[in-house]
Amino acid sequence: MFARNPLPLVGLRRRYDVFLEVNDTAVAHDGYSRDEFLRMRISDIQPPEDVPRLEEMVTSIADGTGQGVRRHAGRRRHRLKDSSWK
Repeated sequence: MFARNPLPLVGLRRRYDVFLEVNDTAVAHDGYSRDEFLRMRISDIQPPEDVPRLEEMVTSIADGTGQGVRRHAGRRRHRLKDSSWK
């Protein structure tokens, strides 16, 4: 379900915003190779003004409350490999 999902999906390491896994759709959509994704943090591709909100969401996932997921669900802008924002 993850690898062949038609939506771009990523997995993150708990307490950090490090990519653990990305599916083929995310690679095709964003332009980064799988290896490039796995060397980055998700905050590396977020607009600087969105990083505090991202950190809050990642922390709430890691501590088990999950409140950040519900509060910040939805698509966010992020930088693609070609430096454009989507």
